[in-house]
Amino acid sequence: MAGVTLFLLLCAGGTFGSANGADVGYFYGYRAEFSDNVQRVATNPQNDMLNVVTAGVTYQERSRSLDLRLAPNVEYINYRKNSFADETRLNLDSLLLWTISPQRLTWTAEDTVRQVRIDPTQPD
Repeated sequence: MAGVTLFLLLCAGGTFGSANGADVGYFYGYRAEFSDNVQRVATNPQNDMLNVVTAGVTYQERSRSLDLRLAPNVEYINYRKNSFADETRLNLDSLLLWTISPQRLTWTAEDTVRQVRIDPTQPD
């Protein structure tokens, strides 16, 4: 089940600052990927070209008592030969650190939400 995967990645991004201590950033990109066994099967492998467009933002704020970071992004995957239905994946990373009493008590909440395959070595 060995296969060949080739890809091209183009991306860009930037940040914006503000006077209140918050930073907002963004990114976007395009990835082209070719696989000679896109369905990951042992017999009758099929090739396909994937076009992937991704975009996201980041928000980060820091103060004496609060650190906050949010980073949502979206990814759209187009299968040129329709090996699979086109799909959209959403991701979110978040972090909150609240310093209630400096050097004594902090409260942290962190979460990551992703859409992933249960077993990436198997076909969908």
